[in-house]
Amino acid sequence: MKDRRPLRTEDRWLLAIMGMFPYIEGRTMLQKFGMLSFYEVLKDEEFFDDWKAEKYGGFSTRLAASLRDLEASGYVRSDEAITARHDIVNRYSLTEAGRQEASGFREANLSKLEAIRRILSHYHSRPLRELLKDVYQRYPHLTANSKIIADVNRAADSGPYRGFESGDLPQSDQEAGIRAQVSAGQHVLGDMDFRRDLAESIGLRGVPDLDPRAFDRVGGLLSEQLGPGGFDARESVRDVRDW
Repeated sequence: MKDRRPLRTEDRWLLAIMGMFPYIEGRTMLQKFGMLSFYEVLKDEEFFDDWKAEKYGGFSTRLAASLRDLEASGYVRSDEAITARHDIVNRYSLTEAGRQEASGFREANLSKLEAIRRILSHYHSRPLRELLKDVYQRYPHLTANSKIIADVNRAADSGPYRGFESGDLPQSDQEAGIRAQVSAGQHVLGDMDFRRDLAESIGLRGVPDLDPRAFDRVGGLLSEQLGPGGFDARESVRDVRDW
């Protein structure tokens, strides 16, 4: 580990954003999370503002350099993982040192970090293509040099999914947590640790491990109960029993 340089404010924002999730899957997702954070919440803060149109859409050279420095300094770790599509990616997460640095900064910036969390939670557990589809539509000025724009456009025409809108953001932390869990993408539902944590969170700690297909089905039943009126636990239990 090289000597740690003093952390800049933009580094601390990045640590706090990364600390919202157990891990962030891949540099592309991290870049897009940074882009959403900047354009939707942090334009008036000391955050990465050097977004340019590159081969995968918007890209910040300063964010990439910060990530390298934070990893080399022991604040961030990366672990190779294989996605559901059999791609090899790096999963980025905070070390204990990174969590300690993020903690105090988080306490001083709760309002804006909560706004960021409510946006990024909409995407973290979805397939990457859904995130790309949305940021390409939101920030077309950053797509001019993209080599994957044709693929992203095809994905945009392939289904009814649309990204977050202000009125779509979760109305409470409880609802946000449930939505993030039951609408998880394939690569997360295929993660045994994630399934175990979710089972424990809904009172199924002592139940043996489930077949992933069964877990997907239960997740779908729960997801259907998340509507404007909130989460109806009794109706969900009836649905699971009937199934």
